[in-house]
Amino acid sequence: MRPLKVFLLFTFVLVALKPTQAARDIICEVLDNTSETLDPRFGDEIGFGYALEALSDASDFVFETFNQSNGGGRGYPTVLMIIESFLANGYSPTIATNNGSQFRVNADYLQAYVGDVKAEFTGIVYHESARVWQWTGNDTAPIGLITGIADYIRLRARWPSKWDDGYAVTACFLEFCSKKRRGFVSDLNAMMENSYSDSFFAILLGQSADELWKEYIMSHNETDVLEPAIASEHGVLN
Repeated sequence: MRPLKVFLLFTFVLVALKPTQAARDIICEVLDNTSETLDPRFGDEIGFGYALEALSDASDFVFETFNQSNGGGRGYPTVLMIIESFLANGYSPTIATNNGSQFRVNADYLQAYVGDVKAEFTGIVYHESARVWQWTGNDTAPIGLITGIADYIRLRARWPSKWDDGYAVTACFLEFCSKKRRGFVSDLNAMMENSYSDSFFAILLGQSADELWKEYIMSHNETDVLEPAIASEHGVLN
């Protein structure tokens, strides 16, 4: 029997509470501040109920991956995710911010995102959930390691970022492609002298960039379950 969900509706704000599966004394909360903004895509394509499930499932996944229980000693009774316009609230135009047991997701970013915004949102939730529960060496650990561990959680949960996100993400993907064709990067670079098309990947490797990305993600651990880590009722993304 699934845990009871409690939905509370306030003026212009929608809040939900849900206990995690792995740590019943930790409550997940979602606050939707997008109803009075120009960012309706969260409500239209992601949905409040899905966001609550994603947050709860992400917390469970982090506990399992870190071999933790009850929040791994952090002692947070709740985890709060807020979806709101960073532009309207005067925040820096980043994807998400975190502070202790809560994090904010930028509705402006979701509104402008090109592609499967529901999958991208889920990946953000897994990354930020890791930031909530991971240790940071009392803020002495390199930020690259901290964010790298969070993205590791996202990758292991099968909600990775895109192949063209840049820097280390794209570098590792290109290394994977180079194992399929000697001199791949130099050939790709030569083709980009005057223009660019994603079809260059298919021309050089016989597979689209998206097909190669999917294969790259699966190759990290072929013994893992290949479906994304999300509640069974949301196994198929709409």
